Amino acid sequence: MKLRKTLHRVIAGLMVLGLAGLTQLAIAADAPKEAAAPTSGTAHIRVLQTMPTGPSINVELNEKSVAPELAVNSLSAYFDVPAGKCHFVFTGSKDQEKLWNSHRTVDPGVYYTAVLYTDEGKPALKLSDESSREITEGKARVYFYNYSADAGDLRITVASKRAKAGYTQWLKRVRQGGVSSKSAPTGSFTLQLRRGENVVKEIPDFTVEAGQRLTVFILGKAADLQVATTVVGSAKIASATEKAAPAKAD
Repeated sequence: MKLRKTLHRVIAGLMVLGLAGLTQLAIAADAPKEAAAPTSGTAHIRVLQTMPTGPSINVELNEKSVAPELAVNSLSAYFDVPAGKCHFVFTGSKDQEKLWNSHRTVDPGVYYTAVLYTDEGKPALKLSDESSREITEGKARVYFYNYSADAGDLRITVASKRAKAGYTQWLKRVRQGGVSSKSAPTGSFTLQLRRGENVVKEIPDFTVEAGQRLTVFILGKAADLQVATTVVGSAKIASATEKAAPAKAD
């Protein structure tokens, strides 16, 4: 008898606890959800226009025109935008035909290159983060953008008198239409862009300093590759209403 009464009390207690728990869950479900804290800070974006058949484009970031006539194989200055959702709109500078329209999330303090390119005959956008990867102490990080129209995948080597082959390999492959990066030693080098074993372009006096982030933009056609090299973040950062200043390739 005593055992039966004890079991009844235990079961009754568990039922009370269960009802209390359900009540708390119902209250929590009905409570208004707190709004996510707004993202603060500023991101820095520049635009690389690589569509091989043109046209010159107008670039809008967050509904503000920042580069009204960005020509093919041109690189804009950096522009400040609030971190969070960034609205990219690219239109033909003459006919205002909309080429691309998309929202991307950008982080505070990060430098980005937004590449407008052609993918299977249609405009496409790739947003590359050039700030977040760590740099090994005493070294640098180099980003290679291969947006040549017809060079195919490229290999990056460095001329070397010590190496039996006459060069040492930096990157096994940078895909056409892609971006690859590497941790690089400091010094001054002659970079070589190779298709297979053939050198299609050399970049003499390519100087690397510790802690740097460098970009190498490979543009144009294989028969006459254009190469532009820049230090990430070193260009003047334009405001969202200032005109872009396209960089010329070497």
